[in-house]
Amino acid sequence: MKICMLSHSYPPELERSGISTYTHIIANELANKHEVTVIAESAGGEKDYIENNVRVIRINPKIIRLPIFNIFFGNFIHKLCYSYQVYRKIKSLKIPFDIIHAGEWSFEALFLTFCKNTNIVTTIHSPTILTRPWEEKGIQMQDRLINLLEKTQTKRSKAIISPSSFLRKIVSEEWDIPLHSIQIISNPTKEIVLAKRKVPYKNFMVYYGRVEKLKGVLVLLKVLDGVFELHPDLKMLFIGTDRINIKKYLNESRHKKNIILLPHLSQEDLFPIVSKARLVILPSLFENFGLTCLEAMELGRVVIATRKTGFEEIIQDGISGFLVEPGNAKELQEKIISCLERKDLGMISKNAQKRAEDFDVKIIAEQLEKLYKQVQK
Repeated sequence: MKICMLSHSYPPELERSGISTYTHIIANELANKHEVTVIAESAGGEKDYIENNVRVIRINPKIIRLPIFNIFFGNFIHKLCYSYQVYRKIKSLKIPFDIIHAGEWSFEALFLTFCKNTNIVTTIHSPTILTRPWEEKGIQMQDRLINLLEKTQTKRSKAIISPSSFLRKIVSEEWDIPLHSIQIISNPTKEIVLAKRKVPYKNFMVYYGRVEKLKGVLVLLKVLDGVFELHPDLKMLFIGTDRINIKKYLNESRHKKNIILLPHLSQEDLFPIVSKARLVILPSLFENFGLTCLEAMELGRVVIATRKTGFEEIIQDGISGFLVEPGNAKELQEKIISCLERKDLGMISKNAQKRAEDFDVKIIAEQLEKLYKQVQK
């Protein structure tokens, strides 16, 4: 099959995200059997090259400059212009793609859904209307426009995928899409080969991902003083792009020296650190699935995550990790302390690695291939 995958960001350029990681893993696996092209935004200059049998085409976004309009609708304009450029690029390639697979985020395949004989598959990742309420500014007018176009692309697609039952139910209700029209195909993981890196930390826990309210970071900060009182030598590492100016919240902590802030890291630098952590804490208030969770489990780490999110479909509570109520600081603190004192974390670690095998990229790629063939009929 000739498969085109659309991803606003794609490693190694631009910041790594769940969507870019998903696309990278899937594209590389599908390329073992199929002709795969990835179209992504460029960090500088148009590019067209082959990487691991995947053709990667990077395009520069050309944004319409409307000074006053851009102040209030800049994000919307950027996404709309980029989506149109993706459409123009695919048309210029003149390749008869059997499948064009995109995420709903940024509605990159929107214009393509209006083309005849074009098989669009949309995977739902993080609809704007579901994530914006957690941000400081809340939902803006441009977010409603973005939501409308994300919804339009999704509903016009030949097939719709959700990585979890949790997200499928929410999107079905929010966008008025029949539940049976959304297929569940989990996000994948793959074997992680650790780069040789010296880890300068000992006796530490890790949170990694975007440092923001949505990910439950402020809840985690609330509980750390109580944990450090019992474990004064323990460190907590926050790794990721800071979107909330976390340093201003550290002034309220009595144990600021126990908290270490690191920026967004490449996987080569990140995974050796995660692999040495005593616990990985992922206290998200909303999570569509949780690739970070799968990565940590693949590395044999014990994860504490949240119920009523996509994590609930990955972690078997008390067997391959632990779950707490989202936003419940008291329960999170108690769970961290109890885990630090448990003697059976080695067994939980082995179970976590075993559970991660259920999401192996080869399994997920086969499910996608089956869906692609159905779409073409």
